[in-house]
Amino acid sequence: MANPGLTREQMQQAVDAYARNHGNITAAARDSDMPRSTFKDRLGRAHANGFLPNLTPAKPRIRVPARSTYVPQPASHGEAIRVMVFGCSHDSPLIPDKSRYLHMGRLASDLRPDYIVRLGDDCDLDSLSNYAVPGSADDFERPAFRREMESLEEAEAAFDKDAPDGSDIPRERLKGNHEYRADRFENNNPSAQGVFTGAIDQIYARFGWSVKQYKEWIFLGGVGFTHVPINAAGREYTGQNPSNMIANHSTFSVVWSHTHKGEFLNRPKIGIGNGIQVFNTGCSMPQGYIKKYAGVSTTGWTYRCNELTIRDGQIESARSWSMLELEEKYGD
Repeated sequence: MANPGLTREQMQQAVDAYARNHGNITAAARDSDMPRSTFKDRLGRAHANGFLPNLTPAKPRIRVPARSTYVPQPASHGEAIRVMVFGCSHDSPLIPDKSRYLHMGRLASDLRPDYIVRLGDDCDLDSLSNYAVPGSADDFERPAFRREMESLEEAEAAFDKDAPDGSDIPRERLKGNHEYRADRFENNNPSAQGVFTGAIDQIYARFGWSVKQYKEWIFLGGVGFTHVPINAAGREYTGQNPSNMIANHSTFSVVWSHTHKGEFLNRPKIGIGNGIQVFNTGCSMPQGYIKKYAGVSTTGWTYRCNELTIRDGQIESARSWSMLELEEKYGD
């Protein structure tokens, strides 16, 4: 039986206060506004009579987030860089007409880009090729190295005639696999060291070009320029769709020319606004000219000169002029 001096309500309040204050008698007595001894006695009587806490658990407060209004903001844009670029002109005494160089030089004068870049294979060097079998008709037809250098000098002079001076607009140049024939020949014939590569380098230097070797890179605005990228096996990217492979494997935008097939690919990469571009310049041989080694194979070659706008490691835009367009616009 409960003590007649305590109501059931009072005993229930005691156990509830005790539970509410996590078993702290002093805090529960203070919460109940009574002396500690009085509360302890009342709590003991409530427990003796079997009273249990009867508290409703406090409803937890859950903060509901506001609907997201996050909009990715691009980083501040850097300055644009304009680059006139072409490759694979394949000069040779077998192509005596040098007018395309004159036309491209005049285009450079009109565009006045920040840089002029050439991507290699600017001379064939058939005289140093390993493909012609000694004594064969192909061997008989190929020009002498000295004649190739005379032809190259004519081509460079044609471009230089009306193009902006190298001290005004930087001229950057890469060697291609055809120029590399000179390096390979000298490596196989140590007594000729520097004879053939030196002759080529002297011509390029006379016309104000800074030169990078085959397989090397020029970087402008975070974009890489090379004759042809090299894969993990140390070989050139080739095959049916080499630009696709380059775009998949590269971590930066690439400008190249080796296949003569103009392309402009964009590949997104993981991350907000991330991506790279791969641009193949095509070749700058006379419109429709097919080298003998290509024969009647599928070519799809593109004959053009290009201007790229580069910003923040991206190829922002590209313009191209075919060799025929340049002839119509700048021909004498």
